[in-house]
Amino acid sequence: MWHITKREIYDNLNSLRFALTTVLLLALMVTNAVKHLREHPKRVQRYQDAVTASLNHLTDRADDSLYTLAQYGPGNFYKKPSPLHFCANGGESLLPDAVEVDEPPVFMTDAEGNRLLEGIWSLSYPDANLNNKNVGPQVSQVDWAFIIGYILSLIALWFTFDAFSGEREQGTLRLMLANSIPRHTVLIGKFLGALLSISIPFALAVLVNLLLISTANTVHLTTEAWGRLGIIFCLALLYTSLFVA
Repeated sequence: MWHITKREIYDNLNSLRFALTTVLLLALMVTNAVKHLREHPKRVQRYQDAVTASLNHLTDRADDSLYTLAQYGPGNFYKKPSPLHFCANGGESLLPDAVEVDEPPVFMTDAEGNRLLEGIWSLSYPDANLNNKNVGPQVSQVDWAFIIGYILSLIALWFTFDAFSGEREQGTLRLMLANSIPRHTVLIGKFLGALLSISIPFALAVLVNLLLISTANTVHLTTEAWGRLGIIFCLALLYTSLFVA
């Protein structure tokens, strides 16, 4: 089985499709990293500006009583940009950036319109900016989800469509089956060879992508983020193996 796997890897490494796959994945991953490094600081700056404005608003209300602060609330709650935005956009642009705090409702007023009885503040989540005319996935987003879901699955089919027909054309399939090799051994060897051949350029592209992002001063990846990236990489290989099989 391992002999078949090594021969499959050797044949793929010396093929044109392996070189094209490597160039394609590297180009997409570099594009993804450059785009993230350009857009992430802008998202962080907008978040910091909004938080600063909210804190300044609370500072201006420092002379208010605790009852007034509890009644009108602390202000809006803003969503912090994720450093892993380059992995999957997830329609984040369609979602609001903050949870708004509504003013307390008025239950009773006097004849002059002065408030006599008021409630307390409540949270209001704004409606999503959905486009009902276009509910399909955004394939224009060059993130990991697009690369894994579309490109990597097509590459898996490209590497395996001639796994046995190519052997038949070269005349090596009859020679292989003439030996005392079980058919399941041939299938497993072909499967592992194709999967490892695809994993090499994908791992190289991911390494370059993370190297560009992690060495930049504008993006800080925590230990938890690195753990999630490892899980995403393993799931990507598992997803690709379904198409290889």
